[in-house]
Amino acid sequence: MANIASKNENAKLSWSDAVNELVSDLTNNVTIDVPSTFKEFVQDIWKLSFPNPKLFDIWHVGFICDELDRALDEGQNFICVLPRGHWKSTILGHGYTIWQLMRTPAASKSLLYASYNHDMVRYHVRTMKDEIRANPILSNEWFTRDLARGADNSIRYQTADGGIVRVEMAGVTQFKRGLHTNAGMVGELPKIKDLFFRALMPIPNPGSPTVVVGTPMAPGDLMATLIDDDKFNSVVLPAFDPVPGRHVLAPEIRDKEWLEAYKKSNRSSFASEY
Repeated sequence: MANIASKNENAKLSWSDAVNELVSDLTNNVTIDVPSTFKEFVQDIWKLSFPNPKLFDIWHVGFICDELDRALDEGQNFICVLPRGHWKSTILGHGYTIWQLMRTPAASKSLLYASYNHDMVRYHVRTMKDEIRANPILSNEWFTRDLARGADNSIRYQTADGGIVRVEMAGVTQFKRGLHTNAGMVGELPKIKDLFFRALMPIPNPGSPTVVVGTPMAPGDLMATLIDDDKFNSVVLPAFDPVPGRHVLAPEIRDKEWLEAYKKSNRSSFASEY
């Protein structure tokens, strides 16, 4: 406290300013141990946001994480096409957003989360914030102050090391240009192609990755285009026969009997969703 008193006498700091300066000095000496791989983050930390963390050990979660880690190691963007209800938002939308923000080497870090419209992107950001609050490591150790307290659909935190992380939101149909981010972009955009390339792709700073996730594609849509783009590594996992030797993608989520019954009763929906 002697150091604060000296500063207060010489610079005439208010008590609150002195305390804030002390807090800043303390937090700047803190190092946050962010896992070096996305897979480690998901299976050691992110899973703690959910009531049944053991489910994050299932096959397709590890496979997707490995493929995303490989894409980042190769300096590539990433696209993943997953069936409905198989955690594309939970893993690649929400979890990746937090990990990528925290591993970005800057004091102030921003990432763009884009979806079709503002209502959908607000839903994802609100859900992500609930997942942060439920996670004992994120809420108690990594994020020390909610700078958007009271705004459930806004993510802006001070981190334990004195930095700032924030998630910018974009509903593509109402999007205005001019934004730039240093941690990259996450998009859940199965229906849009022209707007994606014209308005969104220029936003991440050079070298910042873009991750796109969605449900099964229609011929010629954005997903099909990005899968053929040499700047994107891609993973396409249908519900049935996702890889050789595996008949069902994730029986812990949708087993064979459920999928076959749904396909029989909803053939057109099954074709587009699974």
